[in-house]
Amino acid sequence: MGNVLGAAPLRVLIAEDNRDICENIAAYFEKHSYVMDFAYDGISAFVEGERYFTSSASHELRTPITVIFTRKPQAFAAESASIASRGRKRQAPITVSAPMTPPIDVAHLKSMVNATLLELLPAQETSPTHLHQAMHYALLGPGKRLRPLLTLLAANVATDSHTLRMACVSELVHTASLILDDLPCMDDATMRRDRPCTHLRFSESTAILASTNFPNLAYGVIANCPNVDASTKVAMSAHLSHVIGSMGLVGGQIADLQNQPVGGKRAIEQLYHQKIGCLFEFAVVTGARLRGLDAEAIEALTRFARAFGLLFQLYDDMLDHSTFAQETGKDVQQDVAKTTLLSLYTPEEVRGALSNAQALAREQLRRAGHDGSLLAAFVEQQFVTFDGAAQRLGV
Repeated sequence: MGNVLGAAPLRVLIAEDNRDICENIAAYFEKHSYVMDFAYDGISAFVEGERYFTSSASHELRTPITVIFTRKPQAFAAESASIASRGRKRQAPITVSAPMTPPIDVAHLKSMVNATLLELLPAQETSPTHLHQAMHYALLGPGKRLRPLLTLLAANVATDSHTLRMACVSELVHTASLILDDLPCMDDATMRRDRPCTHLRFSESTAILASTNFPNLAYGVIANCPNVDASTKVAMSAHLSHVIGSMGLVGGQIADLQNQPVGGKRAIEQLYHQKIGCLFEFAVVTGARLRGLDAEAIEALTRFARAFGLLFQLYDDMLDHSTFAQETGKDVQQDVAKTTLLSLYTPEEVRGALSNAQALAREQLRRAGHDGSLLAAFVEQQFVTFDGAAQRLGV
């Protein structure tokens, strides 16, 4: 096991009938300077993105849990220094830093988001149990939690319980959209987050009802947030209604399904905004509203989100290539018959689009007062990921 220990969080599945081994596992990881960070219901286990410890009977277990162990930063730094002195390279700790700002532990923020998501869900044993089990399965599977992170960082890394709950609104809606996207009548996918799609693990009807319930839950979170004034709640609810509806996610999905000839690259960019950018917009604008930023800053963040959404969709299009089949955790080559920017762009145009969108995103963050902020530093880390995928595809 020594060859997998590093800075990344470790997720280890422990079955209901084997919980007595939990203490032994915890002791082992603590010996290597890890701490148990968070546990949540689920059926998949990963170590640094790879399947590590699971059981072929996992799907039959009643209440398996996934325990996440996070490396202590000071311990990893000490080990990295020791390794460097011996001339060996080691992955950097999972932190994001920006000039004149303290580093932020993204893994820790994600663990707080995961804990909050769990709190927002009805217990699995609460009737209707099958529906609630499906909701736990879909929402709590391993994910990037990119949208809640954007909200928290736009809110100046506020991590009180109310801000965390509001940050999770976008993840609830995102999960609903993933469930629907995967249905046989939509993309007819089989894998999501490196495990069977919700409709395959449960049933199509249950998956549809679970998806329907997530936006309902999201609006309830906004309505019940005690430290947000009524006018801000109304603005957030109206914004979310627009994002979900026919001018946003629903409209983007129907256009994607029809795959009709489009008017050109700008039309595809608009489709990308509906499919993905609009929810990024809601995430960052929600953070700005919680922070009390003015209309000018919110407008700049809106333009940032459009550029960032374009970048992310280009990245997602690249991940649909077979090159990434073993690391995406979902079906690939789903878009081979669809018109995408990648199918229209030359490699030089792809590089240009990435560069231009990144420059626009940086400029809008600066206009919003986030130049050199933790949000800007986190976004730069995403740009590195996007550029890395492009390089692997030779564009």
